Amino acid sequence: MVQAVAAAPAVAFLTLGGTVTAGNVATVTWQDTSGASHTATYTVAVGDSFTSITAGLENAINAVVGGNVIATNPSASVITLTQTVAGIAGNGRTLTTGTSAVATSLIIHTLGGQTQPVYVEMGKTIQLVAVDPTGAIVAATWTSDLPAVTTINGSGLVMAMASSGVSLITATYGTYSGQFAVSAIPMQTITKLAVNLVPASLKVAGQQQFGAIASNATYSALDYTTQAAWTDTLAVAVVSNVAPAQGLMTYGAAETGNVSAYAFGLTTTVAVTINAAGVVTITTAPVAVKRVIVLTIGSDIVTVDGQATSIDAAPEIVAGSTFVPIRFIAETFGSTVAWIPATKSVTIVLGSTTIGLQIGNKTAVIKGKIIVLEAAPYIKNSRTMVPLRVITESFGGDVAWDPINHIITITYLLP
Repeated sequence: MVQAVAAAPAVAFLTLGGTVTAGNVATVTWQDTSGASHTATYTVAVGDSFTSITAGLENAINAVVGGNVIATNPSASVITLTQTVAGIAGNGRTLTTGTSAVATSLIIHTLGGQTQPVYVEMGKTIQLVAVDPTGAIVAATWTSDLPAVTTINGSGLVMAMASSGVSLITATYGTYSGQFAVSAIPMQTITKLAVNLVPASLKVAGQQQFGAIASNATYSALDYTTQAAWTDTLAVAVVSNVAPAQGLMTYGAAETGNVSAYAFGLTTTVAVTINAAGVVTITTAPVAVKRVIVLTIGSDIVTVDGQATSIDAAPEIVAGSTFVPIRFIAETFGSTVAWIPATKSVTIVLGSTTIGLQIGNKTAVIKGKIIVLEAAPYIKNSRTMVPLRVITESFGGDVAWDPINHIITITYLLP
């Protein structure tokens, strides 16, 4: 069965900040859905403000014939370009800017090293860091132009207060300033977690920042550095779990060990080496990948890691247990299934786990042990139906049941 991937909005953000300079020309270039490039410009005039510059550039973008984007102005210094394309959120086309209309002095990034714009889930946080022209991290004063979308505290911790919207964060430090676009999104189920070293513009002796970057089928990079629990096996060095410095390693000797980040069921560990010169390197182990499967009783459409697909028979409840076609088990978990016609038995193997089932028999053999089932496997419309929970949990997965909507969510770490 072939299914079209639903269209999704690709969003780009253009932010203005610093000091308005008459005569500068702001240039924005983007691609339409066919890949053709389009350009809009605005020349800053004497007396212009952030509001008038933003409005002028927005109007110039919307005036381009065939540009295939919609420019909107969520705040006095932000332009949002929205284009509907097939595929995942944020994909498809590129946005570039030419000569700046204004100049900024502070460089802002997340604790995990991401540059703007960033996505933050409703109720979750990211830590922002302000860097001055020398490369030093400074204690800036932070404000959000839309507190209903995101709030920010005095140390630069941003929290998303809504499931949609774009806010502009401003940092000021003396005569310096900088701005950073944050997009609020709904809560996500992450399927991967990576740990990285965050480069520093100005290296501080004895310190190294780690970042934890989560992803799923829709969003390729969500900064989870403040969401993760950090641990290490280093004898001397210590990795912080205390805000606003989660993931910051402080060290003073050459050594080796591991650093791990845990967030929402995923753990990723990297091997760390600190040499005699104080240089930190990591060896990244394979990133833990979590598969998320969502089924609805009575529906033959399931989602696997956010992608919809169909199965050959809808899940159904028998004697309080959910049954699914055995082909679904094989394709979803990557297990091997063997059918023995003489005894009407099924053997399912995944890694070191072997499960034996028999049609009409309320017992199963799992890892050599006999288990009593609430209901026996059966055949319906030439499909072999097997109990979902006992198989999933035997493979190390978790099963969550929504009794109101009859939805089952399975989370499973791929071997």
